[in-house]
Amino acid sequence: MGEPSGPHSARRLVENELIMESLNRRLEERVEEVRAEDDEDLEAPIAFFCECSDLGCRERLSMRPDRYDAIHREADLFIVLPGHEVAAVETVVETHADYAVVSKNAIP
Repeated sequence: MGEPSGPHSARRLVENELIMESLNRRLEERVEEVRAEDDEDLEAPIAFFCECSDLGCRERLSMRPDRYDAIHREADLFIVLPGHEVAAVETVVETHADYAVVSKNAIP
C-alpha cells in the first residue's frame, strides 16, 4: 500500500484503523461468548479484520485472542495483513508470516 492515495487525509486513514479495531473487539467478545456457551477452546484462533488504513479492506487474518489482546495493550498498535502498511501514518514494529504489527505515527 505504501502511501495514502486519493482524497483521504492521514487523520481519516488512522480513524479507519480505530474503527476496525473497535469492530474486532466486538467480534472477539461475541466469539468468546459463543465459545463459552458451547464449551469450546477459548484460545482457538479468531479471524480478525485487518486493521489497515484502506477504507474498503475487509480482509481477515487469523490470530489467537491472547495474542490480539497483548498487541492491543499498546493503544497505538494495530494488526494488518502484509503489504497493507501505509508509511505515511504508521511504522512496522513486528513482521510475521501472516500479519504485521504497526504503530501509528503522530498525526497533527
